Amino acid sequence: MRDASLQFLQNLISPSTPLPPYPHSAFFKAQMQYYKLIGPADAFYKNCLMFLSYTNCASQANGGSLKDSERVVIARDISLAAISGEGIFNFGEGERASEAKRASFEEDENTRHN
Repeated sequence: MRDASLQFLQNLISPSTPLPPYPHSAFFKAQMQYYKLIGPADAFYKNCLMFLSYTNCASQANGGSLKDSERVVIARDISLAAISGEGIFNFGEGERASEAKRASFEEDENTRHN
């Protein structure tokens, strides 16, 4: 039932619907919170990114709509979702990126010394 309701709303408020940012932000926040509770992590991650894209993420002190504590929680949760979500990010990708940077650095060092 809940998934059917979210699907109905998703069709009603799609990113291509010409609305001001607030309805999109509220919709994706609701989906983000829903998927945070029931999973999967990749659905949470996707909806969190969509929420952030429609939300003024500056601190409230700077005119934004998120409390500093909310910003910290979202940063932590999206990081965990990126690591644990299916097909988002994995440690192997991070390691390959590190190895590529290290190899590039070593190559630069070798060309400078020759």
